[in-house]
Amino acid sequence: MPDQRARDLRKNPTEAEKRLWRALQSLPMRQSHFRRQAPIGRYIADFCCHDLKLIIEVDGGQHADSATDAPRTEWLKTQGYTVLRFWNNDVLENLDGVMSRIAAFLTPPPLSPPHKGEGDCPKGPPMSIVRHDTNARMSQAVIHGETVYLAGQVSDTAKDVAGQTADVLKQIDALLEKCGTGKDRILSATIYLADIKTFGEMNKAWEAWMPAGHAPARTTLQAPLAGPQWLVEITIVAAKTHHGQ
Repeated sequence: MPDQRARDLRKNPTEAEKRLWRALQSLPMRQSHFRRQAPIGRYIADFCCHDLKLIIEVDGGQHADSATDAPRTEWLKTQGYTVLRFWNNDVLENLDGVMSRIAAFLTPPPLSPPHKGEGDCPKGPPMSIVRHDTNARMSQAVIHGETVYLAGQVSDTAKDVAGQTADVLKQIDALLEKCGTGKDRILSATIYLADIKTFGEMNKAWEAWMPAGHAPARTTLQAPLAGPQWLVEITIVAAKTHHGQ
């Protein structure tokens, strides 16, 4: 029976599940209310927030080639759930990054201001789009209204993660300046590491670069990069600087 199995699983959590459960419990109740080992149909979700229809799964190595995960996820999607999956190592070695990704699902989109009058109102003019350093494949930076999006930046010069991170951050400084903003206006950053074991080296360069009190929402992931010479790649979303700020 799913209910009895769920009770058994709650009594014997993995270390990764314990850590993530403590982190989820620290979230404000107005944002979320997660349950551990929650039965849903014939399945049991590691963590589930029914109000937000959000499921979080923490997987060990036995899931690497599991043929049951895909149909399970597809069925849960048909029930209206979003499923986020993390490896045990993600939770144990990069809990901040895991929580940043979860937080993105807990933040509601801003409400549109009400229109004056009744019935359908004409929409305002569309926000402008400005592209910088564009080729046939991509732009290095795109400005949409008051938001700046930077493509993933890599370094072709340095040989180690610390040096490549420092180079990439210089490139980001230059692009942000070109777009009329700066690193104190960064909203979010996603950092891709070829090897998550270099997390500490990357962080030293990042922390030396980021002004105190202006750290953005940030996610760090291990991922194969497009070339073996690249050890770190960073993408950025920033707000434009208004005059007088």
